[in-house]
Amino acid sequence: MKEKTNSIAKSAIRDVYAGALADIIEEKRVPLFAREILPRITNLDGVDVATRHIVYIKHFFDGKALITDLRPNTVPTLADDGIPTTIPLKWISFGVRTDINELDDIKTGKVYPLNRTEQAFRIVAETENDFLLKGFEKLGLKGFVSEGHQGIHVVTASKTWETATGEEIVGDILKMKVAMETGKKFVARTLVLPEKLDFILERPYTSKTGETITDAKSIREVLIGRKYFANIKGVIGIETAMGLDDIPSNMGFIDVLPLSIGKEYEEGRATITPIEEKISEFALIQPEAVVKLTGAI
Repeated sequence: MKEKTNSIAKSAIRDVYAGALADIIEEKRVPLFAREILPRITNLDGVDVATRHIVYIKHFFDGKALITDLRPNTVPTLADDGIPTTIPLKWISFGVRTDINELDDIKTGKVYPLNRTEQAFRIVAETENDFLLKGFEKLGLKGFVSEGHQGIHVVTASKTWETATGEEIVGDILKMKVAMETGKKFVARTLVLPEKLDFILERPYTSKTGETITDAKSIREVLIGRKYFANIKGVIGIETAMGLDDIPSNMGFIDVLPLSIGKEYEEGRATITPIEEKISEFALIQPEAVVKLTGAI
């Protein structure tokens, strides 16, 4: 009977923490920065979610359509060479500790553990952000800003943006757009900037000679008006400007088990309630969908 009572108490505690976590997520009390710039991949062909890995087929399509005067009896078909690609899955976990003398207070609603749940969620969120942006070097996993992504475009800024004029900064961003969109395979959708560079966009727009252009209030307004990129986002945790065609078929991560409350376990006379998720590392499916600007900082 004692074991059954403890089980009920644990279930009630888990429900309380799950409710507090839902409140935090719904109210966006803790920002998930990486998820604001990296799409969640949901539509890859041939995805197999295994226990420890995700396997999908990276396709390389080839072919040419037939042009004739009359409808043909036979037509050429798509040649598809596929390479199986593996993405490791990782658990991100952190626990909330509830001492035995707090269990009844939380279970009966006398105490609502919002602050401790928020702090635990914040640690999980910071870990997730770091994992998706920077990878996990100890296991050889790359993140969004890791060096060595083969095939991305790299362009060089005319000078550091701290000393550049508005016209020069806008020119650098145009170079990024051109690099990505040459051939019309990809679209310059999102410009992501380190906070330091994002703040610079608030400066008055100036010509190459340093003169302020009176009909423009800021560099940002000029960029928005010219529509070089559809979105401009300042991002914590990156150190260089990057342009993205950020749709799930080009890049992102796979969220296998969304952030949730795990199964409790006992540690001495306390109950540990895990906050956990299971996700993949950052996956760059189409490297040419990324352009990186060096030399701006």
